Amino acid sequence: MGDAKEPGRVESEINEILARSTGGPGATPAPQGARDPLDRELRQIKEIIVRMGSLTEAAIRDALTALTTHDAQLAETIIVNDRNINVMQHEVISVITTTIATQSPVARDLRNLLTMNHVAYELERIADHASSVAKVAKQLAPEPALQRYLHLPEIGELAAAQLHGVLLALVDSDAVRARQVAVSDDQIDALYRKSFDECVLLMEADKGNVERGTRLLFAAHYLERIGDRTTNIAEDIVYLVSGEVEDLNPVSAAKAARAEQTLYLIRHADAGDPSEWIGPDSERPLSGKGVKQVARLAATMLAAETRLDVIRHSPARRCAETATVLSAVLEVEAIADDRLLDGPPLAQLSRMFDQKEISRLALVGHEPNLSRLLNELTGHAGLVVEKGALIRIDLPTGVSAGSGRLVTIAPPSLFRAPKDER
Repeated sequence: MGDAKEPGRVESEINEILARSTGGPGATPAPQGARDPLDRELRQIKEIIVRMGSLTEAAIRDALTALTTHDAQLAETIIVNDRNINVMQHEVISVITTTIATQSPVARDLRNLLTMNHVAYELERIADHASSVAKVAKQLAPEPALQRYLHLPEIGELAAAQLHGVLLALVDSDAVRARQVAVSDDQIDALYRKSFDECVLLMEADKGNVERGTRLLFAAHYLERIGDRTTNIAEDIVYLVSGEVEDLNPVSAAKAARAEQTLYLIRHADAGDPSEWIGPDSERPLSGKGVKQVARLAATMLAAETRLDVIRHSPARRCAETATVLSAVLEVEAIADDRLLDGPPLAQLSRMFDQKEISRLALVGHEPNLSRLLNELTGHAGLVVEKGALIRIDLPTGVSAGSGRLVTIAPPSLFRAPKDER
């Protein structure tokens, strides 16, 4: 255990794909003469990208193997090797920059270079997602499996196969194959949604499933994003071949457009034992533990590029301090709101969105109010918002009972620092 995909096998697959660009079916022979320096650099760029893609595909498969076999050593290998793909992306950028500066490419050649630059970017991000799945695998290695990892093995296999197909389409400059590859992203989306729904039911049934379930949902999200980014590469190939910009995932685009309102529920972080506090409960501050909790939560939201229009918080001191940290890190306004002391009911929540055309709202409040709101919006029963937890609910049809789609439920334990950082 602990060995990533055999280097010899990966190298063999890379060479097999590269052979298509030099002599395989559908390959275009390299022109001769004055274009030789430009053609040589174009081939060099494509070779680096194919190697990036093949290593990234191997990382996806290895990450799923690490997850399902509880192999923390293999997971760590994937995480460490991610830096090699970062180096390759920088190499691509360097060669492209030099080629544009020295060869003055025009028309199709320039389009080729710009497309390859974007493909390299997408591959680097896909590799980051594979590394993130490996991190989840490492965290869950000591834990028992939760319902055979939901549908993650199927999603991972689809994502890896999709990436392999798009690499072949890239080498062959095959727009038809690129479009076919993009269609498979719908299967990934469907399995991700199925995994999410099943996981929420498991967490409702047993609080002991919450942390493992949430980590698996993060891994499923990373795999789903791999499918989206591979579809982006397929669109790049279509553009490269035809010069036309084509949306190959209109269903996902439509779903994104419908998610017009997003609500984040955040329970204030730890504020110590109320029985030990002398003074009004509204003045009880965050504990040292609570300050660390909210700092890590804010850092996680920032790393996830969470965008908010406004934070509304209960005027209670522990909520105000939680909101202040989030406000500073995420660079968004925080407003004290008395309605969060005992609510708000759905009608008041709807008005909060209506003010200033807010579409991304965060509420920092108390229990049992936040859990009541969570269950009422999503149609679930028994879900609880822990101290320092983060909940995301999409509201595609506005605020009403049962209208919300639960997207994230993250307990504070997910934001703990690694042991070597404590």
